[in-house]
Amino acid sequence: MPISPIGDRDGKGHDGAVRDDDVTAEALVTGEIGLDSAGESTAGSTGGSTTAGSVVDVDPAAARWVHERRLIVLAAAVVVIAAVWVSRQGLMFLYADARSHLTISRRVIDGPTRGVVQLGTVWLPLPHLLMTPLTAVQSWWHSGWAVIPVNVVCFAVEAVCVHRLLARRFGARVAWVGVALLLVNPSLLYVHTTAMTEPVLLAAVLLTIAALDHWSQLTKAYSGGEMAVFCGLPATAAVLARYDGWMLAALGGVAVWWVAYRRWSDMRYAFKMARCFVLFPAIAVVWWCWFNWVNFGDPLEFQRGRYSAQVQQKLLEAQGLLPDKGNLVRSIGTFGHAITRSVGWVMLVLAIAGVVVWGTRLVRARGTRTSSVVADVWPVLLLLVPAVFYIASLYLGQIALRPAAEDGASLFNLRYGLAVLPGMVVFGGYAVDAALRRARVVAAPALLAVLLCTVTVGELAGLHGWRSVAVIREGLDQRASGQHQYDAGVWLQQHATSGRILIDDSINPLLPVIDADLDRVIAPFSRDWDAVLADLRLADWLYVDTQNPYDAVAEALRTSTTVGDDFEVAFAQVGVVVYHRRGGSA
Repeated sequence: MPISPIGDRDGKGHDGAVRDDDVTAEALVTGEIGLDSAGESTAGSTGGSTTAGSVVDVDPAAARWVHERRLIVLAAAVVVIAAVWVSRQGLMFLYADARSHLTISRRVIDGPTRGVVQLGTVWLPLPHLLMTPLTAVQSWWHSGWAVIPVNVVCFAVEAVCVHRLLARRFGARVAWVGVALLLVNPSLLYVHTTAMTEPVLLAAVLLTIAALDHWSQLTKAYSGGEMAVFCGLPATAAVLARYDGWMLAALGGVAVWWVAYRRWSDMRYAFKMARCFVLFPAIAVVWWCWFNWVNFGDPLEFQRGRYSAQVQQKLLEAQGLLPDKGNLVRSIGTFGHAITRSVGWVMLVLAIAGVVVWGTRLVRARGTRTSSVVADVWPVLLLLVPAVFYIASLYLGQIALRPAAEDGASLFNLRYGLAVLPGMVVFGGYAVDAALRRARVVAAPALLAVLLCTVTVGELAGLHGWRSVAVIREGLDQRASGQHQYDAGVWLQQHATSGRILIDDSINPLLPVIDADLDRVIAPFSRDWDAVLADLRLADWLYVDTQNPYDAVAEALRTSTTVGDDFEVAFAQVGVVVYHRRGGSA
C-alpha cells in the first residue's frame, strides 16, 4: 500500500499511529511545508522545519478554510473587476453564442412557450439552468450581467481546486503561483465575463479531479456512496455542461478502477468504485438522450439534428473548410496552435518545463516509489483529457477550429485551447517547485514576483494591447463581420417598443440586444413560428438578413406577393433590413 501524502480522514497513518496532521495543515496554509512528487514532506522551501510528533493546536479544516476564503474573495474580485471593464468596453456580446446562451436561459421562464423544453437540443442544459433565475432580471439579461454571478462562483471553484492540487504537493507558495497563473490569463478572464459554457465546465472538471485526487491519497477506502457523491456528482456537472465532460467521466471511470485496484488490490472493490463514480454521469447522459427523444423525436437529436454541430460541419466540409478531418497530425497541430494563442507563450513554456521535471522525477522514482508517483500523476493526466477530446473531434470532423486568420476567414473557436489551461497550470507548478528548490530561500519571494510580472507583461503588453488577446480578437472579428446585423438589433431595441417582432434568431441571436419580452417575439422556438412565416401580416416588425441564405424570414419575404403593400422599410444597412407593418404597433 503506497504512502499517502495527506493521510486518512481519521488522522492515523498507515501504521495506525497518530500523525501530525495539525502541523502539516498549518504548514500547508503558511507555505512552510510542501509535498514533493512522491508525497514526502519538504520544509526547505521557506527555511522552516517541523519535528515529527510535535503538537500544534490548529484545526486543519479551519486553517484551510481561512486560507481558501481569502482565495475565493480574490478570485471573485478579479472576475467582477474584469466584468466591469469588459462591460464598459462593450465586449460582453462579441460572441453570438454568448447571446444565444442568454436567450435559451430566458426562454425557460419567458414567452408563451416557456418551460424546460426551451433548453433545446444542441447545448447541454446545466449552464443555461444556472443562468435562468438571473435572466429574470430584464436589465441583467439585456446587459449580459446575468451570467456574472455564475462565473464568479465558477472562477472561485477553479482557483480553490488548483490551489488544493498544488498545495498537496509543493506547499502554499507554489499553489499561489499556480492560482496567479490562472488569474492573470486574459483569455480565461474574458471567457468568465461572457455567457459562454466554458466556465461551468472548467469548474466541474477541476472539482472532479480535485475530489479524485483527495480520494486517491486517503488510506481509508471510500464507500460506494462516498465515491458517487464526492466524485461522481462533480463529474455529472461536467457531463451536463459540455460534451468534453462525457470523455472525462468515461476515462475517469477507467482511472478510478485502475487506482483502486493498485491501492487496495481488490478487483471487486475496484469495479465497485468505478461503477459508483460513473453512476450519476451515466444517468445524466441517459436523461439527456431521453429529453431529446421525448421533446424532439430523436434521442440523438443533439448529435444529428438540424442545429447540431455535425450538420454544421457538413456544410463547412462542402465548402472545403474542414482541413483537419481525417488528418491526425494536422489536428494535433491545429489544437496546439489554439493552445498557444489562447493560453499564451509564458504558460506554455512553464508547462513544458514542468513536463520535463515531471518526467525526470518519474524516471528517478521507477522501481522505488512507483505507487506514490502514480498517485501523484494520474489526476494531472485527467486534466489533459480535453486535449484528447478536441483533437479527436477535429480528426473526426465534429468541430472546426481556425487558430489563425487566413484566406479571408477569421479566427474561430480559439477558446477551445483554454480547456487545457488547468492542466498546464499544474504542470507549471512542477517547474516552479523545481526553481524554488534551486533558488536561495531569500530569493524565493523575488522569484515569484518576477514570474508574475513576466506573465502579466507577456500576456498583455507583449500582445500589443487587449485587442490582440486571441479570444477577444476572435470576438471582435465576429462582431465586425456582423456589425450591420448587430446595429439593426440595437435600432429595434430603441424603436420597436411595442408590437410583434419576427426574427430568425438561429441565424442572428440578437434577442438580448433587442431587449423585448419574449411574449412579443416570433422566432423558431415560438409556437406560431410557421403560421407567421406563412402570413407575415401577423407580425409588426420583420428582421431580415438579406445576406444569409438560411434566414427563414428572408425566404418568406421572397415568396410573399403582398409585402410591398403591407410593410415599409424602417431601417436598412448592407445585408440587413427591418420592415414595419403599415398601421402596425410602433
